Amino acid sequence: MYWHLDEQVNHIIKNYSTTSNHLITQAQAVTFAGVLFPELKNASKWVESGSTVLNNEVTAQYFPDGWLKDGDLHYHIAGIEDFRSTMLVAQLNGQSNRFPASYVESMRKMTEVVMNMVYPDYTVPNMTDTRRDTWTKSVLKRNLTNYANLFPDNTQMLWMATEGVSGTQPETKVKTFPDAGYYVMRTGWTKSDMMMVVQNTPEGPSKKWHRQYDNNTFEFWCKGRNFFPDSGSYVYGGDSAVLAQRNWFRQTRVHNTVTLDNRNLETTDSKLLFWDVTPSLTTLVTENPSYEGFTHRRAMFFTLEGLLVIADQISGPAAGNVGVHFNLCPGRIEYARDGTVRTLFADGNNIRIKTSATVPVQIREEEGWVSTAYRKKEERPAYAVEAPKTAGGELLFITVIAPDE
Repeated sequence: MYWHLDEQVNHIIKNYSTTSNHLITQAQAVTFAGVLFPELKNASKWVESGSTVLNNEVTAQYFPDGWLKDGDLHYHIAGIEDFRSTMLVAQLNGQSNRFPASYVESMRKMTEVVMNMVYPDYTVPNMTDTRRDTWTKSVLKRNLTNYANLFPDNTQMLWMATEGVSGTQPETKVKTFPDAGYYVMRTGWTKSDMMMVVQNTPEGPSKKWHRQYDNNTFEFWCKGRNFFPDSGSYVYGGDSAVLAQRNWFRQTRVHNTVTLDNRNLETTDSKLLFWDVTPSLTTLVTENPSYEGFTHRRAMFFTLEGLLVIADQISGPAAGNVGVHFNLCPGRIEYARDGTVRTLFADGNNIRIKTSATVPVQIREEEGWVSTAYRKKEERPAYAVEAPKTAGGELLFITVIAPDE
């Protein structure tokens, strides 16, 4: 066993991944081997190698705002645990000097990302490859407890870890992560509140495997129900048939954003243009050059009562059919003659959606699926509000989403 362990750890060191979560996990394994088998001749070399990589990657793979550059919450949480558990094993075996105080502080913003991304019912956004069902309430609370122990001065983290039994309820209603392109707005932190997550990431899916063609998409959670869950990923990788299924869920049109002729987004240079918070209104404005000659600017106005107004401004020389897409949670909806769409849940927790534009629009029903776990998918209602755009012309869509109780 010793011989094979030595062989495999040395192989990892010689073949480290250049970056990504793979490198973090490899360095964790190398460090573990060196710390836990000090009697082996290469142990000190392993600890030095693994801890050096981890001390570098704890900042190299994360934006200044704390988000994993990969943009996937699943791997963001997993990375934190790799960093934390490796440091803990080193401490328990007399090698705490391998990880200085700066290493711990680098994780502070990472853990605050998780705290702010969790919905009041202890679910998480289904964006990118996160696979929401993987992160159960018990698993999230365990991680939040680890974070609270790591940062005992963070009483808000303790409140989240204990479901409000201890600590201080967070007061933050808006949290922006402009480096990563994630923005969180909420009316509060309890199950009777409302919360939304907007995603407008700076790098496109061609650069990051876990990304999707979904800039300016959003999720809207209201009193225990995620009314606009992200489509998810369904499968991860495989042959061409499997990748075809994965690519279906990555399409722009199956996200809550805007398309031109139903095509996938082509370019991304997203920007946060403006955000403002008052006691009664939160305003967020983002922009994305979705196609050549086509700029999508999305302004979102979120009131203390949970009323959401979305203004989609489309400009540029490109011409074609513009669609504003809405992909709802599984359940029944109805379309009224005036264009209002209503959900029909028996528990009374429902919403109304109404979209108008500067030109006549039409509503077209679309195929809709949502995947919250690997190879699991469920049909859901989806539709697009469409209007033609002329070359050089501008369009403005106004959508109002309101509680309907």
